[in-house]
Amino acid sequence: MIVRLYPPYAHLLNIRSLSAYSVLGHVEDGVYRRLFKAGAGLALVAFHEVGTPDDPAVRAEVVAHEGHVDDSILWSDVLHVLNPARDHRPFLAYAAQNPPLDQVIEPLVGLHSFRFERLFDALMVTMIEQQISLRAAQLAERFLCQWGGASLEHGGHTFYTFPPVERIAAATVEDLTPTKITFIRMRRLIDAARRVVEGEIDLEALRDAPNAVRYPQLIALHGVGHWTAAWTTIRAAGEYLYIGRADVALRSAVNRYFYGVKGRLDPDEMDRLFASYAEYGAIAAYYTIMRYALDLETV
Repeated sequence: MIVRLYPPYAHLLNIRSLSAYSVLGHVEDGVYRRLFKAGAGLALVAFHEVGTPDDPAVRAEVVAHEGHVDDSILWSDVLHVLNPARDHRPFLAYAAQNPPLDQVIEPLVGLHSFRFERLFDALMVTMIEQQISLRAAQLAERFLCQWGGASLEHGGHTFYTFPPVERIAAATVEDLTPTKITFIRMRRLIDAARRVVEGEIDLEALRDAPNAVRYPQLIALHGVGHWTAAWTTIRAAGEYLYIGRADVALRSAVNRYFYGVKGRLDPDEMDRLFASYAEYGAIAAYYTIMRYALDLETV
């Protein structure tokens, strides 16, 4: 499958940026490989850059599989992950007219936003990341995938899927203790999964629903506030919500890039800054935090 994307698109930047919000997959030699569960089977898909700067595209191909793979599910999920309808050109044009913002996002021109195929997975990952470092959260997420996900070995690497909702719903706190997150958070993960399994909420129907429908149902879940709902939406739906003052890393990033100082910016001042960008405030915040995450990765 060849999927055409809106320019500008920088493949190496995008597959590198995945490390900031997902532990799924592996990047090697400019290729991103990720395992998909499609029906009863597993398919390892490699994402290659093709096309031209003016007409960018990604070629997705199955490089290994196990069991009976449902192609309709697989390619629907791959298309969702690649998010081809997302067009960042209006935002980039706006930023070009706002020098402070333009200087912040300039190193990320070509950044796209790959998505999680399931809202449930995005919610679990975001709940794990609440109020802990990204490194600690991703250690927990890797354990969870190894504990409850499907796996496939290829090219010297073991690839995992995220655990199905039924697996987490049936888990105990003892099962999740190796994640080293709080017991309260473990119970919240299990409770959210059980509500899905018992039919109280259909998260996958919400993935493609309007945000006016999705957002209230997310924040109605125990342990889900605005920050969690916003990052879940960004990860799974590819829609940008302003993540807001609860993101202390964003407050540090704004101080660093907009004001050239260390420490965390006053949350009211940060809110006013992004509000001044009107409809582009949320995506401006996303670019800012992604630059911060990538810069920290290279330190």
